[in-house]
Amino acid sequence: MRLLRLHVANFGKINDLTVDFSRGRNVFARENGWGKTTLTRFIKVMFYGFEGERSKALKDRERNRYMPWQGGLYGGEIIFEADGRTYMMRREFGKKPAEDSYILYNADTMMAVDDFGADVGEELFHMDAEAFMNTIYIGENDCNMEITGGISAAMNNRNQNNNVTEKNIPGVWDEAAIGSSDDISSLNGLVDRDVAGYDVADKRLKDAINKLSPTRATGMLYKKKQEITAMEAELRQLADVEAKLDATEERVDMLGSRLADTERAYAVALKSDADKSGRSPRQSYKKDSVYSRNGINDNGYRRSEESDSGNNDGLESRGTVIMWLLAVLMLIAGSILIVIGKSLGVAMLAVGVVLVLIIVCHRKSSIYDDNGDNNDKKYSRMEYNHNEIGEYGDLAGNGQYDEPAAEYRKKAEALRNEIFEGKTTLLKLREKKTELDRLSGKLEMLTEDYKKGLHKYKLLKECRTSLKEAREKYTLSYSTPLLEAFIKYMDMFDDYYKQKLNGTFIIDGENNISLMSDGAKRNIESLSRGYRDMTGLAARLGCIDVICGEEKPFIIMDDPFAGFDDEHVKLGLELLKTLEEQYQILYFTCSSARI
Repeated sequence: MRLLRLHVANFGKINDLTVDFSRGRNVFARENGWGKTTLTRFIKVMFYGFEGERSKALKDRERNRYMPWQGGLYGGEIIFEADGRTYMMRREFGKKPAEDSYILYNADTMMAVDDFGADVGEELFHMDAEAFMNTIYIGENDCNMEITGGISAAMNNRNQNNNVTEKNIPGVWDEAAIGSSDDISSLNGLVDRDVAGYDVADKRLKDAINKLSPTRATGMLYKKKQEITAMEAELRQLADVEAKLDATEERVDMLGSRLADTERAYAVALKSDADKSGRSPRQSYKKDSVYSRNGINDNGYRRSEESDSGNNDGLESRGTVIMWLLAVLMLIAGSILIVIGKSLGVAMLAVGVVLVLIIVCHRKSSIYDDNGDNNDKKYSRMEYNHNEIGEYGDLAGNGQYDEPAAEYRKKAEALRNEIFEGKTTLLKLREKKTELDRLSGKLEMLTEDYKKGLHKYKLLKECRTSLKEAREKYTLSYSTPLLEAFIKYMDMFDDYYKQKLNGTFIIDGENNISLMSDGAKRNIESLSRGYRDMTGLAARLGCIDVICGEEKPFIIMDDPFAGFDDEHVKLGLELLKTLEEQYQILYFTCSSARI
């Protein structure tokens, strides 16, 4: 693949520029400020688009940085050769991506074709923009190379003859997709398919694992386990509710039976007292009635004052108050009229006195009637409950019910109090039983969700382990060729690392290159700037060899030897002579000494 011609309409400071390219080395020796870096960026943007499109800071948006200084059409065209065909690519850029346009022509027929899409760089070079900037694009003071996920993916794709890139990784690592799989065996094939996008896939797996984690305080499983533990503790406190409820119900039933027996004994005792005293059973009941002396109704519940007095009592009380008010008004008005000599005052005073007498008499009658009526009603209820008091008369005097009626009355009152307390307890226990049932159901669902989540968590961890193992397997397949290509280019510079440092280069599982010197591992970053630039340049060229194979791309070099001493500049230029036999080189510099 090589460039044939480019035309810049407007891009940064460059305006209406046409450049023709030849095979081998193309040298652009221009002074500082001419726009060398701008031109290299134009080439990169034509193939890959702009960087930093989502950055909030305008200065970080490449689109804004290269807006035409003089206005006019923003963009241009490039004619290139690939796979034996010649294409013309034209792009126009707007203020935002939605305003951009891209079109590809067959340069021979000028007919639009779709051989390559808008992501033409990825399709041609089999690498993403980041990998491109770390290999094919070698900038000034930027020779160091970082093995990115895109570079690993590109080398793996070349090794596997697969065109998968990070942008079209299958969505198999989505949390929902993984969670729907029954076991790890169903995902083994997906690991192989996604190893090309290891960094992306690994991050998504790691994030999903951390989100579910049963050990991290922020993990969903950890929080759910805490909730389950708290709920289990609450259920333990309610564990004896059912037993208490059954026991209390039995006790209330037992107390009810005892109350019935005690009331029977009380009725017999009353009959016996009546026989001895010559009173009727009704008179005996009125004299000593359990119903007139306690505050418990027939069902074992306490009666409120409102139910004891009744609505009629409330009405009578209000009527009495009104009569008292009228009586007082009559007395006061009558007295005033008498004082001023009015005969009407005597009549009003008399009416007031009469009203007072009526109120007093009515009050006494009401009290007597209430006591009598209430006792009659209660006695009637007792007769209803016990089928006529006389039914037990035959039991009197046989020794079975020999205690006085007052004793049975006290026992009945105590039993009614116990029944009231028991039924109150039953109400509370039934409320707790309802809460117990609700919590038990919720705990069951929560526990089931926790088990499913834990299974999913284990599955995610196994997937991540499998992905790592797969990546290591694939890395080994191209790490050796990469190291060999790197050493080949390093030897073209010099053998300083062999003679002076007494070392050899090694490569790790992450494709990071280090120097072994005197038995110790030394990071490339510990070397001088010039030597770092040499190793970085050799590593980039080695990556290009491994990734591109026989499909040789063009290489952009924006003054890469600026940090070299004179001796190594000469070696670098010799290196260019070797490279131009295989690659098209776009070499930019501001120094005639580096040509």
